[in-house]
Amino acid sequence: MRRGTSGDVGFIRCRRGTLMRRRIAGAVCAVTVAALVVLPAHAQADPASRALEYLHVQQLADGSIPAGPFGGYSPTEYYVIAAADNGFDPAALTHGGVSAVAYLQSHATDAASTTARAGLLTLAVEAAGSDASSFGGVNVTDIITSSYSSGTGAYDDGSTYTQSLAVLGLRSAGQTPPAAAYAYLASLQDSDGGWNYSSTANDPAGSDTNSTALALMALRGDVASVATHAAGVTWLQAQQEPDGGFGAQLAWGTDADSTALVIQALGAGSVSDSAYTSLLAQQEPGGGFGYQGAPADTYTASQAALGLVREPLGAATAFTAATSAATSDARAVHAIGYLESTQMPDGGLPSLFSSGSDLGSTCDLVMGAAASGVDPSTLSNGGATAMAYLRAQTSDAIASGNAGRIGKLTLAAIAGGANPATFGGGNLTTALASLYAPATGSFGDGSTAAQSYAILAQRASGAPPPAGAVTHLANLQDSDGGWNYTAATDAATGSDTNSTALALMALDATGHHGNDATALAYLRTQQDTTGAFAYQIAWGGDVDSTALVIQALVAAHQDPGSVSWAASGVTPVMYLSANQDASGGFGYGGGSPDPFTTSQIPSALMRAPFPVHIAYTTGTTVTPAPTATPTPAPSVTGGIITPVTSVHEPQATSQVTTPLTGDLPSPSPASSPSVTDNPAPPTSGVLGITTPPTTPVAVLAVEQTVWPWYALGGAGCAAAAALFVLLRGRRSV
Repeated sequence: MRRGTSGDVGFIRCRRGTLMRRRIAGAVCAVTVAALVVLPAHAQADPASRALEYLHVQQLADGSIPAGPFGGYSPTEYYVIAAADNGFDPAALTHGGVSAVAYLQSHATDAASTTARAGLLTLAVEAAGSDASSFGGVNVTDIITSSYSSGTGAYDDGSTYTQSLAVLGLRSAGQTPPAAAYAYLASLQDSDGGWNYSSTANDPAGSDTNSTALALMALRGDVASVATHAAGVTWLQAQQEPDGGFGAQLAWGTDADSTALVIQALGAGSVSDSAYTSLLAQQEPGGGFGYQGAPADTYTASQAALGLVREPLGAATAFTAATSAATSDARAVHAIGYLESTQMPDGGLPSLFSSGSDLGSTCDLVMGAAASGVDPSTLSNGGATAMAYLRAQTSDAIASGNAGRIGKLTLAAIAGGANPATFGGGNLTTALASLYAPATGSFGDGSTAAQSYAILAQRASGAPPPAGAVTHLANLQDSDGGWNYTAATDAATGSDTNSTALALMALDATGHHGNDATALAYLRTQQDTTGAFAYQIAWGGDVDSTALVIQALVAAHQDPGSVSWAASGVTPVMYLSANQDASGGFGYGGGSPDPFTTSQIPSALMRAPFPVHIAYTTGTTVTPAPTATPTPAPSVTGGIITPVTSVHEPQATSQVTTPLTGDLPSPSPASSPSVTDNPAPPTSGVLGITTPPTTPVAVLAVEQTVWPWYALGGAGCAAAAALFVLLRGRRSV
């Protein structure tokens, strides 16, 4: 979508990368201007955050996003809306000067000089948690309402663009537009089901996707317009290009602007999903977007960012005051610093259940560091490095024949910049490949975690996983949409979020999104009222499970920072950040921080699904240790998390006692553990999956990297379980 500097001017893309500026009288063409971009060494991995980071780099000291030759405020307004939708506080988005919100506030009079402008400004102001009725000394909503004609139901010039933004703006401010305003907008629908940009139905210009998307968002929820809305959706879906994207009109070719608007208008569904995939394909490595292959520019990128968060204009937003991509990055690095301070002399993270180091937690540390911009080879607490520890474990991992263990170690080796084929004197790549059974499609015992980590490892290595392996994992999905930790569908253990998150990441990493919809529906049932995800909902939310789900949501093209994934106004990202201790660590169940729990968090704070992106420069260290970023308690007003004035150090919030996240979930307490490819699923170490305790014995799933408990039989497991309860304060059931 392209709009000019006043409400009566609209911009629609031409075919060859120009802009068609349409008025009723005619058209004038202008040329896009690309903006150069240099990104920092690391940024959050999700596509929306990367688009916002591109815009952040372009932000001027006065707080604005450059508008290029067109002038106006829309790139800044879109930036504010997209940031709030993504879980960031727009008031915290500065780049060597004032914030984007402050810029809009100081230019409120001009930014609201027409009804259409006032509508878009209202959307931005309300998304940021401010009050459009008193913004920069201007009652922006009054400008909209004063332009309304009760005789026609039209606002100002009555064009589709103006009418839609007026309705959307008023609604976002908590006002109810008159029924006649909806009826007027519905009357502008063309006979083919779409809308054109003018104030007349069936204008010779023809329906276009941009105007139609705006009208559909404005009409959403209007009972009298249900049939009109349905016809518009049908027309819009029919405009999809062969590559899944959308142009302004069919056969014009895909562009990011139009594709993003359509995603916002259509909401969930297969057409929107394929459009999202097309939008991702248009994103440059630096996070920006250009028009139809042209270099990135702020107009295109600001509108594409809105599509990446998948929220319609006027949606509620949820964020904690002072939160930005930078503060989230700092949280992740702070957690890495805490973990580094707990490393053992051999370079590994300490195990909760023995005096030695834990392989799985150390793998998580390395992957989290790589995603957070820290070189894993620098991680040391005065002894060996984390990478040295992992190399020393290679021989034992290969000898174990455990597909999950080998797979996760492979992921960590690659994240650390090493070659898994020559890692620690062993060949992890061939060892993993040797565990694949073509007849069944399974790696090792074919359990969810083993299969997932094996597929992820092969994907990270650059080798396409066997189609049979992907099919096997997809077929393990339970009838409720989740996955359980076993190698059987609908096992008595029941689905759990940790197995489901791993399976989603593995499948999505291969481009297989066919299981996403049902899996996401299952995950929604496992979110509690704190915004957290539980291993299984009866256990209440925990930070480990929440972290894994955040990673899976990003892999499944969802935005974990958006209000769509909020519970009681709190998103999983907000929940996770609020539970960071001043030391940088995270504790289980609101307890003191520990390295096992903390090791699984940094990748999620960076919104980096497995296999994590490598975002560090060689030699980058944690030091100087970052200061704990403040996390004020959010306040909820009208479905919007508004900034608070009191800023304080983050404190771990009270959590319901839940299972620990560990290697693999525990087997049924009725079964005896046995050493197999994925031994009786542990709660610590290699695989990072929470175990559902159902009895004191099962509460303790055996650590994968320390096996003596298996040899001790039931009595040994019972004793270890008692120790587990003592260490964790876990309830017995």
